[in-house]
Amino acid sequence: MRAFRSMSAAAILLCGLSAASLSIDTLRAHEAGSSLSLERIWAIPPDAGHGKTLYQLHCRPCHGSHGWGDGPRAIPALAGQREKYLIAQLVHFAEGRRSGQGMHDTMQQPDLNWPQAIRDLAAFLSTAPRSPGPEYSGDPDLSVGRRLYKAACKDCHGPSAEGTAAGVPALGGQQYRYLTEQLDNFSAEHRDAANPRLPPAVAMASLSTRDVEDIANYLAHLSYLTADNAQ
Repeated sequence: MRAFRSMSAAAILLCGLSAASLSIDTLRAHEAGSSLSLERIWAIPPDAGHGKTLYQLHCRPCHGSHGWGDGPRAIPALAGQREKYLIAQLVHFAEGRRSGQGMHDTMQQPDLNWPQAIRDLAAFLSTAPRSPGPEYSGDPDLSVGRRLYKAACKDCHGPSAEGTAAGVPALGGQQYRYLTEQLDNFSAEHRDAANPRLPPAVAMASLSTRDVEDIANYLAHLSYLTADNAQ
């Protein structure tokens, strides 16, 4: 079994990726002067039926008819994801604080770029039926990824990578290639909302490409975002 080179670095990487850089507290810190404030959006009564209509109009071509993503294209599953996380990310895309030209363009559509639409879309996706399962890597050995995750990341994302209702995203059952891409992107500071006190490039340098693949493969095999965890 390969030795672990830096458990503290792994903790910075994954917990920084989603708890610090993508948390609701971070969104609040960046929303000064924005018309898309979290509190304003969250206070709006949601209309999930309207959210479903918006999804079919604008999101289905990439994320699929059911919001299950596309593994080979590294497109994430959205169905069953944490609602406050979805709101935060839609705001980040709408305001250009998260990279992704396709999402930037989509969120500039007049029927999407306003608080009610964001609230409705997140409400629909968070309660949508979950996927039958994501793409994995071809390696059946999950021991390295499991050990890295359990030792370094579960305090932020939970023992089953289920995230939190406060806005930490669920990672369990997410698409494998999307996870590996995001881990790599984070080291290049592609997440503009990242906590500046965290050194993502240093953390990433402490993990090999294989380490990242092992973590992503372990997460993809978990069940939170899959039909196995339907509630």
